[in-house]
Amino acid sequence: MKRVELYARVRHAVLIDGLSQREAARRAGIDPRTIRKMLSYSIPPG
Repeated sequence: MKRVELYARVRHAVLIDGLSQREAARRAGIDPRTIRKMLSYSIPPG
């Protein structure tokens, strides 16, 4: 999966669907700290 797609999917799951950050991290297979960083920026940095 492309990085931007993952970014958008995770942000949507947490901000729109109301999924917890921990659950979103588990489903995406990434670290919860990464989820926190994704939520702090509206678009992927870099």
